[in-house]
Amino acid sequence: MKGKPLFPFAAIAVVGLILMISLSFIGVTQKEERLALEGEDAVEEQQTQETVDTSDPMALGEQAYQASCIGCHGGSFDGPMGNLIGIGDRRSKEEIMTIIHEGGEDYGIPGMPAFPESDAEAIAEYLIEVAN
Repeated sequence: MKGKPLFPFAAIAVVGLILMISLSFIGVTQKEERLALEGEDAVEEQQTQETVDTSDPMALGEQAYQASCIGCHGGSFDGPMGNLIGIGDRRSKEEIMTIIHEGGEDYGIPGMPAFPESDAEAIAEYLIEVAN
């Protein structure tokens, strides 16, 4: 041990790499087996879930909300960082869009100025319709 102090560390690193590669391979194999058991219907369903009807503003609003807002506001609109239940009764569509872009210092909401206007509009319409 006196002459080779790095040997234990190198051995642990090699064992870790082998373990990581083997567990990754096992995970990929299990996914393929699960998909094979579920059949082609599950694969088709998964593919259709990923595509959103771009002509439906509610679907766009829901997708944008889930991608950008659900972390703070929750799936039931009553998350820890702001309750959105009944927002349509308290705010207009334009006010909601302004809050999305500029934030609300009174409420501690950060603004997202780079957020696309179309997504902000879709989220506002979605919240007015669904969160009431």
